[in-house]
Amino acid sequence: MLKILFDMKKSQKRHFKNLFFIFLLAIPILGNSQNIFDSLHTEQYASYLYETQQYNLAISEYERLIFLSPNNENAKLQLIKSYRKNEQFDNGINKIDLFCANENFVMNNEFSHEYIKLLLLDNQDIKAAYFLQESNVFSEVEKQEYLLSIILLEGRYKKSAKFISDNNIETKYYKSLVEISNSAQNIRYKSPFMAMFLSSIIPGTGKVYTKDWKDGLISLFFIGINGYQSYRYFNKYGEKSILGWSFAGVSFGFYTGNIYGSFKSAKRYNNKLDNEIHKKVENTVFGNF
Repeated sequence: MLKILFDMKKSQKRHFKNLFFIFLLAIPILGNSQNIFDSLHTEQYASYLYETQQYNLAISEYERLIFLSPNNENAKLQLIKSYRKNEQFDNGINKIDLFCANENFVMNNEFSHEYIKLLLLDNQDIKAAYFLQESNVFSEVEKQEYLLSIILLEGRYKKSAKFISDNNIETKYYKSLVEISNSAQNIRYKSPFMAMFLSSIIPGTGKVYTKDWKDGLISLFFIGINGYQSYRYFNKYGEKSILGWSFAGVSFGFYTGNIYGSFKSAKRYNNKLDNEIHKKVENTVFGNF
């Protein structure tokens, strides 16, 4: 409840700031009866929304500004940036494609960088690589930097090592990617089948192998306690013991589930390692933008 109230107050405060900003824009021009919704003031308001990280609202204002001023290239660029900042990657890509349909639009360096970033963030690696090869805007160094980023984002760490050995570039950005690639070479994945095998021998050990100690110990406890109860009732009442069979069924269910769970645990462990590399690459490529 406190969180809901806090979010409501935060939202109300933001809306108040927006209204206050519009009011400030209106003050100097009220006496001259000028339109506060013309291109100039729309651009000022859109810029304010962007700078205050209200990207969803900024998108609407930049869309309106482009409608008012179709040749405003800065507004188009800021719109694309707003889409990226608001994580609407597909919309940003489609918007640039729409701009490119206009023969008067120039796909300059800034738009090209935004386009390649949107493609990478939207996991369109093949399209990004093709765009890099076909574009004449990027320098050769920039192309190599982006290509290495794509290789790392795809998880092809052996290929990244070969790519680095074939392309010696001394930029700070490229060196950061080289460090990430080197750390990726040292990743030690866990075998899902080894995890299954271990858990089939001693329940829970497969999860311990994947460093999921808590789940492994819980699995061992539940299977062990149910197995022991089954043994106790069979020993006391014989093989027709209902409770014996009940505990045996529960124990077997936990046992088989634990084996499959160990397989999934190894997969999660490996995905976590890949995601860490992926995040490092993203921070390097997009950290300053």
